[in-house]
Amino acid sequence: MAGGISLLLMPNSFISNFGLREANVLVTPLIVGGAMTLIGWLRDSKGQTRVGIDRFGYAFVFAFSMAIVRFNGAR
Repeated sequence: MAGGISLLLMPNSFISNFGLREANVLVTPLIVGGAMTLIGWLRDSKGQTRVGIDRFGYAFVFAFSMAIVRFNGAR
């Protein structure tokens, strides 16, 4: 749903090169997964409860799903 909503707000892709758009489908979710893992570690160190998105797998799947929708739907 988030990918579809993002297409309504921004129907054009920021990346015009097709090869870079393909790479973005994998690279961005890896970066997002790593960043959310770091946020999860910070929450652990402060004694806060980690939520699902604070784990690499959940964040990766979310970002990957959104990237696939945008890759297929953006102009």
